[in-house]
This record gives sequence, structure tokens and C-alpha cells, in this order.
Amino acid sequence: MKLLVFVHGLGQLPQTWQDQVTAMPSDQFKAVAPWIKGLRPGKLGAFSVDAAADELLGLLNTYGVESMALVGSGLGAVVALAAAERSPDCVSDLVVEGVALKYGRLAMGAQKAMIRALPDARWAATGLNRTSVLSVLDGLAGIDLERDLGSVRARTLAIVGAHDSTQRPASDAVAAGVPGARLTVIPDASDPVHLSAPEAFNAALWGFLDAAAS
Repeated sequence: MKLLVFVHGLGQLPQTWQDQVTAMPSDQFKAVAPWIKGLRPGKLGAFSVDAAADELLGLLNTYGVESMALVGSGLGAVVALAAAERSPDCVSDLVVEGVALKYGRLAMGAQKAMIRALPDARWAATGLNRTSVLSVLDGLAGIDLERDLGSVRARTLAIVGAHDSTQRPASDAVAAGVPGARLTVIPDASDPVHLSAPEAFNAALWGFLDAAAS
């Protein structure tokens, strides 16, 4: 049985993957949905892409497996891709939606100014606060995952909504830069696709993973 790890985005709960887990078509996967390191309510802390990726890879020891499949959304897609780049032999399959590859420091500064203007209540439902969100932006500043795309060995699928013009360039870059990667554009969908168009997302996800398992 293959370990399948769903990685949530910023402002999402691990439970946002429930539709995908419920739609799992077979018993060939063991699905888990952990918190990203630094974002777990009650255990908020400094965020680092490398540290979050390493904790994700630590699930291999937790479950006693040599490789796993990763499905990530937004920030979770960034962490999943970073894990696949850091340890290519440990990630067999990779599915990313709403992925970003580069975070310039100037753009992060503008994002931080916007976050500071929002009340903590904006994040209360996910157990976050302004400090924790600002920590994530600090941890993303200067990140460039595009230069190491060629190191990824996982079978890779990038999913993007047809209305996601912001995420489309990075999704195209993943499809072009990761050897053998595919791009699926979901019609009439917005970011995050797995929540705005769950049935279409599930069809793309499970069709891809079932093909890998067969």
C-alpha cells in the first residue's frame, strides 16, 4: 500500500482534503493529511520551507516506507515540491495545484504590509494569527524552486484552474521543467481547484495516481 500525503495550503485546514480522501477509488493508498510544520494550532512557530519539507519527508520513517506520493495545494504545493527536489528518490508521485516557484523579497514586503492591515480574526478559523502568517512570508522570501525542477524524479502533475491566471505561469514552468511532467487545466475552476471544482480535481488526481499504480 502506497503512502499518500495531502499537504494543505496557507489558510486551509488538513480537513479541506476530505472530499479527495472520500473519493479515493481503491485501498491501494494510505492517505494522511498532516499540518505543515509551524502552522499547527497551539504549536505555531517560525516557518521555513526547508524545515517543513524535511518534516514531510520524516513521514517515511513514521510509516516505515521508502517513498511516498505527495499532493499539495498553494503553500502545501511549495513544500511538497521542495521535498521532491531535496530527496528525489523519496517521492514517487507529485501533484501540485496553485503552485508558486519564486517569492521575491520586494513582493513579500508588499504582502506583509497587506497582512498587517488585516485583523487576527481573518485567520482565527485556521488557528493562525498575523504573526504566524508573517512568519510564513518571511520563510518564503527569496525562495526559488524553478532552478531545481530538473532534479525531480517523481511522476508529476500540475493542476491549475482555467481562471487562475496568477498560478498558470508557475504551473506551466513545472510541466516544462520537471522531466515527463503533465499539466491539467480544469475548466471553470478557480484557486484552490480542489475546493472550487472538487469532482473535476478528483477525476484528474485519481486518474493520474491510478495510472501510476497500474
